[in-house]
Amino acid sequence: MPFPVRTLCILVAACLAVGLLLLLLPNPAATAGGPPEIGTPVPVATTSEDSRNPDVAVAPDGTRHVVWEEVVSTTTYLYHAFSADGVAWTLPVTVSEGDSPALVVAAEGTPVLLFARYISPTVNIYATRYVSGAWRPPQRLSLGGNSSAPDIVVTPDGVLFAAWVERPTGQYVIYLARSDDGGATWPTVVPVVSVADPAVLGTPRLAAGTDGVVHLVWQKREGLLAAYDIFHKQRDPTTGRWDVVAANLSESPVSSFSPAVAATGGRAYALWEENGAIRACRGFTLTWTSPVTFSTSGTTATGAAAVLRGGPLHTAWDEGTVLRTSFGWRGSPTTLAQDASGIREAALDVGPDRLLHAVWSQGAAGASDVYYTYRRFAWVFLPLTMRH
Repeated sequence: MPFPVRTLCILVAACLAVGLLLLLLPNPAATAGGPPEIGTPVPVATTSEDSRNPDVAVAPDGTRHVVWEEVVSTTTYLYHAFSADGVAWTLPVTVSEGDSPALVVAAEGTPVLLFARYISPTVNIYATRYVSGAWRPPQRLSLGGNSSAPDIVVTPDGVLFAAWVERPTGQYVIYLARSDDGGATWPTVVPVVSVADPAVLGTPRLAAGTDGVVHLVWQKREGLLAAYDIFHKQRDPTTGRWDVVAANLSESPVSSFSPAVAATGGRAYALWEENGAIRACRGFTLTWTSPVTFSTSGTTATGAAAVLRGGPLHTAWDEGTVLRTSFGWRGSPTTLAQDASGIREAALDVGPDRLLHAVWSQGAAGASDVYYTYRRFAWVFLPLTMRH
């Protein structure tokens, strides 16, 4: 029986529509191919003071925002600069007195900064936003105990979560604050992890997956003479509840500390420093792989960093005079920067175009400057097979 012309026209139109849709959608079969392009490292700002502990966050329009700390006389200040292309940077502006900066860009493109600041008689955690070309007056988030190690993350639906360690009498507590308005207000502060003396908590770090799950890693030791281990909990976005039981990721007889974490839908990745090497594992809830070593054998590696946004995992660490980065799970390490006088304290972010952005402190101890570079991959789009 002859095939109806009307039916044939409908099928052809449908095929054309599907083909156009596939062209417009991101290709899930895209993969990195060919040698990556690595930018020439450039100083974000050259100053006479020691520039340390930088962080970087990229806005939806590709603007790179960098913050760092410097000691001027006897006071530590936080500075901020930004760049549209990673080459030309604005002159640095002072944000506040303080240290330990943690930076993120909120969903609408506003940079939000957490930091620690000592105002007699204690150290507290503060948050501020960069609005209309100026940093707003800082808000105190912590509850008044000696506080440290702030971190901040934004979820896919735009919610901001901040974490830090606080030291009430006789215990250590990791608190979590939440903002639903891009960091303008922080009405919710809750304890997530706590231990009593002589146990010690430290260095909480956050990541949010594309599924909205928030992941928290931290270091803990059971007593003053015990070794630190790395632990993980996660928050269910549907119920708002955290895991009751924390997973011990390192389980090592030697101390594991300074963790980093990144996440996608259904999986998280944790890195940390252990016995002069960068160790890592991946998993979800209480199911994690055994740790593996990422850093170069025979070197001393520190400063683990990890980031994942809409693509594969990126990691970085320093090996004294070399900044290394790895692409994907256990990818081959690549050199991002090198300086015989020293490289330390790397931080990463991934922009909307999948460009990896890295900042770090470089130079002789006491005379470091903050540097920036990028890593771009040659993406290969594999053909899609249509089956009928």
